[in-house]
Amino acid sequence: MSQEFIKLIPALKYLGIKCNIEVFECRKKIQKTVYILKAMGMNYSYNFSLYLYGVYSKELADDYYAHEEEIKNQTTDYNLPDDDKKILDKFEDMDNATLEAVSTIIYKDLQYANIKTLLKEIKNIKPRLTDFQIISAQNKAKKVLFKDEYYTAEIKKEIMMWEKVDDSTTF
Repeated sequence: MSQEFIKLIPALKYLGIKCNIEVFECRKKIQKTVYILKAMGMNYSYNFSLYLYGVYSKELADDYYAHEEEIKNQTTDYNLPDDDKKILDKFEDMDNATLEAVSTIIYKDLQYANIKTLLKEIKNIKPRLTDFQIISAQNKAKKVLFKDEYYTAEIKKEIMMWEKVDDSTTF
């Protein structure tokens, strides 16, 4: 079992992500989750590129196909370091569409782009995503990547404001 994969199973278990690799949506969730966790600072060396459903790593796919039972049963003896647990505690549970949008925004380095640029870039890649999904995903990307030491009252206020926006809001 690869060193990367040894660290992956306890992370998925910690997040409560139980998967059956035979299910496409499950594989998609693992791909996007690992990419976001890597961007947040988890020490994964998987290489990702932009693919049909967002970020994708062939090395990660090879690992989860080779270790399908370990993923399904969450079998591991590896103990997560405290630093990894802090990162995992910041990770928010997201549906697959949100994971796809957040990971694409991070991959394209658009988490701090203005709304017009963000919508144009992401709609070009992911035309089925709504404006609301994209803007919400940008907010989540900012939130998961944000370092706690920079969390000021002003930033907290902005995040709270964006979290109150719903699907009926127009931009």
